Amino acid sequence: MNYMKQAIVNLLSKELKLKKEEVEGMIEVPPSLSMGDFAFPCFSLARKARKSPLLIAENLAEKFRKDGLGKEIDNVEAKAGYVNFFIDKKILAREVLKGFNFKKKKEKIVIDYSHPNVAKHFGIHNLRSTLIGHALYNILKATGRKVWSVNHLGDWGTQFGKLIVAYKKWGKNIHSVEDLNALYVMFHNKAEKNETLIDEARGEFKKLEEGDKENLKLWKKFYDISWKEFAVVYDILGIRFDEVKGESRFRDISDIKKKLERRKLLKKSEGAEIVEVSGDKPPLIFEKRDEASTYASRDLGAIFDRMKKKPDKILYVVDVAQSLHFEQVFEVAKKLGVKAELVHVKFGRLSFKDKAMSTRKGNIILFEDLLARLEKKAMKQIEDKNPNLKNKKDTARKVALAGIIFNDLKQDRKLNVVFDWNEALRAEGRTGVYLLYTYARANSILRKVKSRKKIKILDLNEHEVKLIKKLYIFPEVVERAARDYAPNILAEYCYELAQVFNEFYHNCPVIGSAEEGFRLGLVRAFKEVIGKGLDLLGIQKIEEM
Repeated sequence: MNYMKQAIVNLLSKELKLKKEEVEGMIEVPPSLSMGDFAFPCFSLARKARKSPLLIAENLAEKFRKDGLGKEIDNVEAKAGYVNFFIDKKILAREVLKGFNFKKKKEKIVIDYSHPNVAKHFGIHNLRSTLIGHALYNILKATGRKVWSVNHLGDWGTQFGKLIVAYKKWGKNIHSVEDLNALYVMFHNKAEKNETLIDEARGEFKKLEEGDKENLKLWKKFYDISWKEFAVVYDILGIRFDEVKGESRFRDISDIKKKLERRKLLKKSEGAEIVEVSGDKPPLIFEKRDEASTYASRDLGAIFDRMKKKPDKILYVVDVAQSLHFEQVFEVAKKLGVKAELVHVKFGRLSFKDKAMSTRKGNIILFEDLLARLEKKAMKQIEDKNPNLKNKKDTARKVALAGIIFNDLKQDRKLNVVFDWNEALRAEGRTGVYLLYTYARANSILRKVKSRKKIKILDLNEHEVKLIKKLYIFPEVVERAARDYAPNILAEYCYELAQVFNEFYHNCPVIGSAEEGFRLGLVRAFKEVIGKGLDLLGIQKIEEM
């Protein structure tokens, strides 16, 4: 909680005999400067006391004015059932110019995200988990939590039986994921006419699970080809994982099976081993009739592996289609004594109009194709607006990436997202490009400074006050984004902050003004905050545009 808000919380908590946490949760930020900097609604108090909220607000405001407000608070007013607090703006300005820090927290978190499937292209369907997960990793870590990122690759399962069959029958020169994907599509096309291929695939996967040397060698070949492509994508996005540990690492499910047997949770059903779960949900299939592991049993193995780090929470950034799977797995994990909070950070689908995304049919939009198209568009914009810009190619890539990343993260993650080619690279509006332009604008002002002027805080105008207030709430915004697993909260804040800064830029001359020292301090503070916001969202900054 920020220093100014803490002063108000202390004041209200003491007077109302309420817990500070309860008061903090009730405090709001008014929509207009004329309504104060913080507001406390009295409606819930009115219901308990059976008094008018207007009367309660008036009595509180009068009491605070009579007893003294403290140095941080200039004034307090009652309006429409709210107690409105007006902060001393010069104290607020000095706090902003000091910069921001987050206190360390004891909470330990493991976060699982990205997890593309081996032998399949990294498509836009993999992007949402990657971008949301990476942003959450950054945000959680920035707020002082201990965070461990895991890329749980889809590198095991019956699809490898299909690939092995296809490779042995039709595979020759296999050097890329494109070659592997072609094999996968070929297998399904032929299996539609010859169902015995499916049985062959099950047999080959069973051999793989049993450690057949030839099949393991092929699996390793498929894995290495795939990771080479994935590594290129992660390098472009600037993403590193603390651990890459795919499903294959948990294919031995014997220890988990013993835990289930000791608790008498396993049951036979049509030859398979299942675990019943609550409600009307179908049972978790733990082991197939041919004794092969399942997606669920491997996920249980992964949970116990992650518990070695003694986390308070394990987050799974996976699309909403997997909701039932995680409900089943989490419930069984709890039955087996897992203490950590298990959270499915679900999100909607990313799509383009009239574009299917089925790997099996080979009809997929690749990340590299999306990036290349946007880079081309970004380069044209640069050539039109600033043809003499240095590092045009690098700038075009960063602009394209900002378009992709912000387009995703500005949305509520639970909603489906339709990618708009034209919207993504607009220089005005709620786009990543707008944020980059504004960051570069602030940097341009600072480059012109020849000598530092002494900071004097004179009478503040409304544009300065708006910028100060917006900058001041940055730590609170980041904490809220962390608490709600919602990067869109930070993305929206960054957009609003850029708007406020641009209003300040157009209305408040900096270089050569009487307030130059102070206003340069505000520009530096803005650059620091928007820069940190971009870093947390995973957007690479551009110093000049």
